[in-house]
Amino acid sequence: MGANCCTESHAPDNYNTYNSNGNSKREKHKISVIGTQPGSDPQEIYRFFMVGMGSAGKSTVIKQLQKLCHDRPNMYKMYDEEWNPISHEFAGHEKERYRRIIRRNVFDALAILEYYVQSWSLRPSSSSDADVIADMAGNLTASESKLERHIMNALIRLIKDPAIMAALCRRSEMIGTRQIADGTIHFLNEAKMVEIFSDSYAPSEDDIVHSRSPTTGIQDYRFSVRGMRIQIHDIGGQKVERGKLLSYITNWVSADRSGYRNFILYVVSMAEYNIPHPEHNGITLLDESLMMMQNILELQPIQNCGFMIFFNKDDVYREKLRQCAQMPALRDDTIRWLGQYMKENDKALLRKGAEVSHDSMQKVIAKKFTDAIKNVQTKRYKGIYRKFTCAVDTKMMSALFDAIEGELVNYMIDTASWMM
Repeated sequence: MGANCCTESHAPDNYNTYNSNGNSKREKHKISVIGTQPGSDPQEIYRFFMVGMGSAGKSTVIKQLQKLCHDRPNMYKMYDEEWNPISHEFAGHEKERYRRIIRRNVFDALAILEYYVQSWSLRPSSSSDADVIADMAGNLTASESKLERHIMNALIRLIKDPAIMAALCRRSEMIGTRQIADGTIHFLNEAKMVEIFSDSYAPSEDDIVHSRSPTTGIQDYRFSVRGMRIQIHDIGGQKVERGKLLSYITNWVSADRSGYRNFILYVVSMAEYNIPHPEHNGITLLDESLMMMQNILELQPIQNCGFMIFFNKDDVYREKLRQCAQMPALRDDTIRWLGQYMKENDKALLRKGAEVSHDSMQKVIAKKFTDAIKNVQTKRYKGIYRKFTCAVDTKMMSALFDAIEGELVNYMIDTASWMM
């Protein structure tokens, strides 16, 4: 990509940024297409091929959209593959499946916490409650619907254990496969766990949004947002699924027809900026995500597709930055992995244990990706757009699709590639 194809803005969430000549080329283009509003053509479908690493939060995007269909049925609707409206309610069998998933999420999280309690010597002697949970986690079956009372009591005692809570507070230090899914934190408190492990528990839609279950294969979803039809193809982010990416994308693009507006929605977990890669020394999971993005941008079939980077888990990223003041190791990690993109005065503040502007640190992530995009040699014919958000925040998801409905879709018609 040539240098003239990507304009970096210093206002990540400002939808009205212009190019550097000050003449507002995009503003003029917006006026020229104002009569072509999204949703005005019933045959028009905005197709998103959603891809990212396994823990980026892609499935949460879908669950949040399903929740919006429930919360705002006049604006958001779900459809089947023939574009017939379907219920936005989670069916009884789905809730039962999510009950098992959520319970498994909690067991897995407690097993991880107990591992770090022992690794970090946070408890001088072994806990009988921990032994009970470890044994139960290893034998929990998908059909399990009831738990014996002593198991539930052990769970509650364990979540109140000071050593377990101390390990939870050091979550940012967890690496490799022994990490607690961000959404699972929602369940790790006494009141919620009493609810989850009661015989009558039926997950709320908010619980379902926070649950974690890896996607396998490719799933297809259809929604409308204020009459604008959106189709999302969600590919699993596990390593085996990523190996099939080229064939998946090629088949997806080859299904193009008149009325389709095609976009790649690339989801990134900002929170993984300091998580070492479990297989490759010297890089983080965020680095792997960046390299995967570069590989996708080089694919010839997607050069006529708009490309949207969804910087997800901004809330977790913000919390890690806040913890830098109390955790020197995390401070050092932040400078190690992001220092080359930071301003010198921000690095000085961080070294002193002072808080650095969250807006400034968002731009650090943006610059890391912008620099990588500038190194992509394949010339694109459609734009590159970015948005910072949190996938479990309804307001942020609504804002994301407001951007799609408004300026994003219109600007993507232009041949100039741009970043916000």
